[in-house]
Amino acid sequence: MAARYKRPRQIVGAVLARGGVRAHLWAVLILVGLPLVWFAPVLWPALTGLSLLPYDNLYEFEPWRTLQPGVIPHNSLLSDLVLENTVWKLHVRRALADGQLPLWNPQLFTGLPFMAAGQASVFYPLSALFYVLNLETAYGWFTALQVAWAGLAMYLWARALRLGTVAAIGAGIIFQASGFLMVSVVFTMFLAAAAWLPFILAIIETVIRKQEAKGVVGFSPIPYVGAGALAIGALVLAGHPELIYYTMLVAGLYTVVRLGVAWRSVRQMASVSQERPTAPSREMAREMARRLARV
Repeated sequence: MAARYKRPRQIVGAVLARGGVRAHLWAVLILVGLPLVWFAPVLWPALTGLSLLPYDNLYEFEPWRTLQPGVIPHNSLLSDLVLENTVWKLHVRRALADGQLPLWNPQLFTGLPFMAAGQASVFYPLSALFYVLNLETAYGWFTALQVAWAGLAMYLWARALRLGTVAAIGAGIIFQASGFLMVSVVFTMFLAAAAWLPFILAIIETVIRKQEAKGVVGFSPIPYVGAGALAIGALVLAGHPELIYYTMLVAGLYTVVRLGVAWRSVRQMASVSQERPTAPSREMAREMARRLARV
């Protein structure tokens, strides 16, 4: 009998249902591919002529307004991106090109601290894009990759909660395409900070579940603690103080609740094991009874 032909959709569905490495690879492909497709027009602005930077907002201010008085910005609420964020990135690029750290901003009044303010995200890992690419291109790639990481982080948390692969991918897509993130794609520090919450919660959930599985026996969570420390460090370097506070507050409350649930379950397991003998103990009792009967 000839083998039944399977459609590609059926093959993908079967792989996702079974889980494993292939399912994770499909998750990465989907959660990274979707943002790249969505933001494709702004990834190569030299070819498309499109950018996330709202340069038209400059015509609300002098001297640009006098040059083009009839220009109406598409969205006046985005002016911070070209009046502050873009200027910060330019200042960092110029300081690094001169072989200096951007510790000070001499361009406002008599000057003020720059790097200590944090919002420029000078040392955030993905900010390296702004130092090697032109700003229009860098903003597109930064946004697409950061949204992709948000989806992957949510996928990891969903998997830590024991959701299936399809459900976890769905959770990642919902989070990365949520209005909460989409309205923030032009604010790099906000987008960078918001993406780390699911990953931190995934680490907390994984550590507590492993301890639940161990019961009263301890284990070494050093790799997870290290990963959590790196995540919190990246969160701080993202440069949005309010989201740092919100993220740590949610992570702390989540930890307290999960530890309470884990303590209750471990306590129940310990009481059950004390009340009922284990399987080996029952077998030993039966063997002892047989030997006594022979005597």
